Amino acid sequence: DTYRPAFELVPVIGVAYTFSLSLQFLETKFYAFSRPKYILWHSVAGALCNVLLNLWLIPRFGLPGAAWAMVGSSSCQFVVCLFFFHRTCSEK
Repeated sequence: DTYRPAFELVPVIGVAYTFSLSLQFLETKFYAFSRPKYILWHSVAGALCNVLLNLWLIPRFGLPGAAWAMVGSSSCQFVVCLFFFHRTCSEK
């Protein structure tokens, strides 16, 4: 019973990890096409988003805020990575 609040956040964290795992598939193209700078940029975007969301959500919502901040930062990082992925596809 003591762990119930944390257990209820497992699906939320699962969504965040889905974005994170999807990133790894997209990153393989950056390595294959010698574009590691794109990995750096989407990682910086994700880290910045994580810090900002943590500062905003954790004081207001506690542990659930941290879980949702993880979802927000992972999805932000995924969108930036997807942008660079499409950019790499259009390069000739």
